[in-house]
Amino acid sequence: MRPRILVGLSGGVDSLSAALLLRERSCHVMGLYIRMHEQDEDIAELSECCSRYGIELHTSDMSALFTETVVRYFDDSYLNARTPNICTVCNRFVKIPALISKAEELHCDAIATGHYAKVVQRNGYLTLSIAEDEWKDQSYMLYRLTQQQLSRLMLPLGEKTKEEIKRYAVQKGLDAFASKRESFGLCFTSGKHYTEYLLDKYPCLALLDGGKAVDKDLLVAGTHKGFPFYTVGQWKGLNTAGKCYVNEIMPRTNMLKVGDKSECFRSHIRIGDMNFIRPLSLVDTSLEYTAKTRGKDKEHAMRFAGLDSEYADIVFFEPVFAPMSGQDVVVYDGSRCLVLGGTIV
Repeated sequence: MRPRILVGLSGGVDSLSAALLLRERSCHVMGLYIRMHEQDEDIAELSECCSRYGIELHTSDMSALFTETVVRYFDDSYLNARTPNICTVCNRFVKIPALISKAEELHCDAIATGHYAKVVQRNGYLTLSIAEDEWKDQSYMLYRLTQQQLSRLMLPLGEKTKEEIKRYAVQKGLDAFASKRESFGLCFTSGKHYTEYLLDKYPCLALLDGGKAVDKDLLVAGTHKGFPFYTVGQWKGLNTAGKCYVNEIMPRTNMLKVGDKSECFRSHIRIGDMNFIRPLSLVDTSLEYTAKTRGKDKEHAMRFAGLDSEYADIVFFEPVFAPMSGQDVVVYDGSRCLVLGGTIV
């Protein structure tokens, strides 16, 4: 019997290519378009494409959960001087659960997405490894997934490069999708920068304009527009005599500590709110690991200075630029498989 696979379809070239690749593996493929927010695009083009290839398309409205879980997380983070990554939260609590729920309803054997990563088995547990296309790799974005979620997940693009997928899509008649420009902005702000979005939603934040930017000795170096509109390592938007970088945010006093770029580097960080892909008992803290502090960042060599079920203390061999509170950090082993991840505290 042909395996039944439900593929999350966003209308982009990656998810559509994943669906077609699975069809070529003799899978019975169905698609699910997950509606996340009011600004979601019309899915007529996606529906027409699915019809052309005989893919039964379903929809699921997750906008209420998305707003309650992801948008609230985003807002609360910036209002409390943290820098969030909403994709890791959305994948864990909205997208993958929606796919699994619909897959059970449709009696599917597995779910699939167009993420660039690999699900691999290691010593009795499942983990993620870095994709063949290292620049496109999205294992970082999936680090919060549980073992149960990973056990249902297929990632057909893990062994492919983005260029290979673009060529494949063109061969399959998906030229219009292959030529689309990838979106890197926030999906729920109607194209607005997050500062404009926050000001529209919380007009009282305008009262923070004129906050003090101070140097390491707490001497006033200039002003800023309000602490929620800055992250560590940022230099744009400061009203200072020379080019300064934010190296600390002090929300209680609406002050930013600024200085030279070199002051933004850190060798030691602590992460919490962790998800262990590898069981804690199997993490050897005497070994060297690598960590990503951003999705498109390179891996940084590191070791654990401390590790328990709640926190991990990480020491980088070379200082890392601008690690920020709330930012996700994902740890990989020597075989480039994901060990654990968490957020900077």
